[in-house]
Amino acid sequence: MTRLLASASALGVSTLPSHALDPTAIELEELQVTAQGGSANSVAAVAGPAANLKTQISSSVLALPGNSTVIDAAEIARLPVQSYGDLFRPVAGFDVSNYGQGGVGYGIALRGFSDAEHGRDVAVFIDGVPINEVSSIHTPNYVDLNPLIPETIRSISIVRGPFSVEAGDANLGGSIFIETKRAEPFSTVGASGGSFGTWRGLATFSQIGPGIQPFLAYEGYGTGGYRENGDLGRYNAFNKVSVPLDLGSSLSLRVQIYGTGFGQPGYLERDRVRTGLVSPRAATNITDGGGKTLQTFVANYVNGGPDDELSALLYASHDVFSRFSDFGAGQRGQVEERETVGGRIRKVWTTSLFDALPTQVLVGGDWRSDALDVKTGPSIARSFTARSLDLDLSQHNLAAYAQVQVKPAPWLKLTGGARFDQFFYDVRNNLDPALSPKVSPNVVSPKGGAA
Repeated sequence: MTRLLASASALGVSTLPSHALDPTAIELEELQVTAQGGSANSVAAVAGPAANLKTQISSSVLALPGNSTVIDAAEIARLPVQSYGDLFRPVAGFDVSNYGQGGVGYGIALRGFSDAEHGRDVAVFIDGVPINEVSSIHTPNYVDLNPLIPETIRSISIVRGPFSVEAGDANLGGSIFIETKRAEPFSTVGASGGSFGTWRGLATFSQIGPGIQPFLAYEGYGTGGYRENGDLGRYNAFNKVSVPLDLGSSLSLRVQIYGTGFGQPGYLERDRVRTGLVSPRAATNITDGGGKTLQTFVANYVNGGPDDELSALLYASHDVFSRFSDFGAGQRGQVEERETVGGRIRKVWTTSLFDALPTQVLVGGDWRSDALDVKTGPSIARSFTARSLDLDLSQHNLAAYAQVQVKPAPWLKLTGGARFDQFFYDVRNNLDPALSPKVSPNVVSPKGGAA
């Protein structure tokens, strides 16, 4: 085994996965490499960041001018993941904060942007579906990855900085592209428990074959929490089926149903805890808390290999989020109901112009529509006593993008691209109809780099 590692290192691979001699793992690795934009027989693709793709023609995020990282399922399986924040803490450049306030989204930040805004400066996608919640009352482009089950992840592709033309709004700090598994050659059942009434159960069913490939995952979780009013419970049903079609194409259908309810311990004054006036396990308001329900449908179509791929996406989701919090001036509530529909089409061509200039062209278009019903106001024991905000909003986003990679010399690659986003906002203020704006801004985002 030492000799094998030494030979691989000479080819530019710093290490081989610990499962490199496992035939089943090799089959899974081929699936992962395909998702990352390379051939299963390509040393550079399997090597990831160790084999420098910056000067290569490739659709992988590792070929973008910015600093990028790809994490595969094998690496995720080796991480001690207790929550989704643990997926990103080991990655260079990330700042992850868990506020300890129930099922709210973590603070995820890249490149020095603030972690106090629940990931609003990082664009996040799961199977191409944008996760950032536009016009959220919590914070614009709020990110909640609590519905993500780590065992369902095939790969995580990370781009630091706004270098990807496929990520528009929210990608100031960077972008995260998460791909879920198509299938595994086995099923699993597991249970775990810990202090403060913490438990988790997970069951998966999957099989690999020439026909329909199912991947189902069902999770239940609960905890009493270290602090008073720190309880949290959730259920999660992930159902994905992949169907092979003619001419090497495939269709994946995913339905996910998620729900959580939580108490919220609040924030204690440090000096009062230090002097013993308040127990470190006390809650600021024992009626604080909230919940979320989410239903998502996703359809992904893929035809061709990563470097000559035609893909299409349709998605729809409905979620209701509520949170009641007392930060010292009395409890205030916020309730948001959101319906989202959207789609994407994307095509990659890889060729050699004039039989001498390696070139890759990527073009695509996005559409997303959000309809929101938002209410906020003072509350007592999670019941509104008045309304300070009552809005009906609709937001539409149409986008088109293109990227070109050319390699004029063996040691040089040039990348250029641009993205255009058109937004339409329609806000109806039910408390003051005169304050009901309609606006339609747009933005052009040029990209460029040399390696």
